[in-house]
Amino acid sequence: MDKFNIKKYFKNLTKKDILKFFSNIFLVVIGTFILSLGSGVFLVPFSIVSGGVTGIGILLSDFLPVDISAFIFTWGLFLLGLIFLGFKFSLTTLLSSIIYPSLLSIFLRTGLAEEIINLILDSDTFVSLGSNGALDPTIISEVPIGTLLICGIIGGACTGIGCSLTFLGGGSTGGVDILSFILNKFFGIKQSILFFSVDATIVGIGLILDIVNKHSFNFLAGLVGIISAFICSVMVDLVYVSKQGAYMVDIISDKYEEFIKYSSEVLDRSSTVFDVVGGYSKENKKMVRITFNKRELMQVKDAIAKIDKNAFVTFTQTMLVGGEGFNKIQESRNNTIKNLQKALKNKKND
Repeated sequence: MDKFNIKKYFKNLTKKDILKFFSNIFLVVIGTFILSLGSGVFLVPFSIVSGGVTGIGILLSDFLPVDISAFIFTWGLFLLGLIFLGFKFSLTTLLSSIIYPSLLSIFLRTGLAEEIINLILDSDTFVSLGSNGALDPTIISEVPIGTLLICGIIGGACTGIGCSLTFLGGGSTGGVDILSFILNKFFGIKQSILFFSVDATIVGIGLILDIVNKHSFNFLAGLVGIISAFICSVMVDLVYVSKQGAYMVDIISDKYEEFIKYSSEVLDRSSTVFDVVGGYSKENKKMVRITFNKRELMQVKDAIAKIDKNAFVTFTQTMLVGGEGFNKIQESRNNTIKNLQKALKNKKND
């Protein structure tokens, strides 16, 4: 049962672990704040369904206030994360699960969102949010489509950046992105694709309901929600996925030793050398494989052109790289249920 002794867990942390821990916490807090800002100011008030627990809340806003729905779904999905993604992941997610519904309520119920919205609308009269967190339908219907589009884009960007920062902090915003992590864990599907697919499903449901109920302006807001969800997915790809992946280049050249030297002395990365045979020429060649971060792509291309512009080169984009010089590969199959079963089994044997 030592795995579940939190006091012992923190006692064994090194200074590096502690700095990393608080760095992750900082990323989660900042990310959750940006997410709450985007949702509470640019999406919920204008009834823009772009996915996530906020989108679900907007769909249910006739029955429950959006922040209450967000609280319910956030904690429900947190429990799923605890089961399938494990205690360590859920520990950071717990913080976001507490902060997000709270900040969303603050934006929607304290007048902060209203002040910003009135600046956006530049209205002669002060507009107020309803009890469900949205503007009155008659007010929303008078919002210029350009303003609505800008709000959707900014809201989607804030959502994507906020979620990405919490991902980089090792946690989750406590929303439907947990489903993306679970599906990624068991099926290896790219997270940005999963994130967009889940959000698109929520947006699609909203559009169908608007068509059935003949809510023309809400339907228009739903179309803006599609753009918002796309922007969110793009930001996740730019901010989070790009940090996880890398590039791998295979270089076949008579100057392979120079490429090995370049890799170790300039890139400060190891390389792998293969003996290869030309399929047509039947000549024995050397192939050098180098793996590097995405930000080093242009640098590597320029170096290859300088060392041997006639080299046969293949660049490959990777989803995940682990090992020296990159993030350590973490075991992903462990989860709370398995750990509990193991602990109960050990206890029974004792």
